[in-house]
Amino acid sequence: TLLTALWQSREVQRSWSPAVVLHIGQLLIDAHVSASHIDSAIALADILYYNVRQSRGGLDPHALVYANKLSVLLARAGRTRDAARIHADVLRDLDEHRGGAGAGAGIDAKEKERLRGAADLHLDGLRRCGWATRPEWVRTAAGLYERLGRRYGGLTVPPVEKWGAVDAKKEKELTYSGPSAWSLDVEKETTKRDLISPAKERWGWFVRAAEEIGA
Repeated sequence: TLLTALWQSREVQRSWSPAVVLHIGQLLIDAHVSASHIDSAIALADILYYNVRQSRGGLDPHALVYANKLSVLLARAGRTRDAARIHADVLRDLDEHRGGAGAGAGIDAKEKERLRGAADLHLDGLRRCGWATRPEWVRTAAGLYERLGRRYGGLTVPPVEKWGAVDAKKEKELTYSGPSAWSLDVEKETTKRDLISPAKERWGWFVRAAEEIGA
């Protein structure tokens, strides 16, 4: 297909901006889903999410788009544990976000609402993945819920203590968000991205994790 050909030629197209490459990748994921090639869609979404998360940070808008798509596809494929891993990754990034320290200090209203929505979505994702089945998982989720609610405010997902066994028949079907239009047009990025802060946040987490393991 055209999208596959474009994607495979991305490394030799020096004139393409990162935004163009990411957009083509996103459209190719959507095309795989439309053609019921779920395994291919999952594989590509996983690669893109990992790469964008490492280079731009897990809360970059592109990273969250890929995380949302990937978690839905994994859940649909019955890969609940893998879906839970994606939800936990996003929530950890939200928890570690330096810009969110001090009950949301330093974040403008639009950005705070974007991050609050991500917290809601992925906390509910953990709930759907049966996170309430183990006491130690419940404690972890409860701590996250409290911190994220204090930081970003207005969570709509039920408190963790109200989570219970998940009945798939009673759950609202997960919606996969496809493209609004099959177009290769990409809006030019006008905001200069901060690549240093995301790297510092990830490094800070690795240091703390190492200290906890060594304690």
